[in-house]
Amino acid sequence: MESMLRIMKALGESHRLKAFLTLLGTGELCVCEIAEVLGLSAATTSRHMGILCSAGLIESKKRGKWVYYAPARAIHPLLLQWVTASADGSFSPENGRERVREKLQCCLKDSGKT
Repeated sequence: MESMLRIMKALGESHRLKAFLTLLGTGELCVCEIAEVLGLSAATTSRHMGILCSAGLIESKKRGKWVYYAPARAIHPLLLQWVTASADGSFSPENGRERVREKLQCCLKDSGKT
């Protein structure tokens, strides 16, 4: 029962739900990329990602100075089905990759790195 409560708490906050759905759609992202998509600082995003990790929804890997996140391999298929079906469609796994690409392109244009 504790596991279920951690999952519900983790997904009960809009930024964490968006981050989780984005990862379902993209596979793996750096904390800085997730922060850009959510419009939050890297520190705040890291705290949200820690809660998702504690709930067993995502996994993290450190590469150099960056932490990368991906959906956990052991997520029950019915949970995934429920989460994706319950999303309002404006932030679904299918459009997560495109949202990340658009957001990062905007950031690169703004910094002059295109």
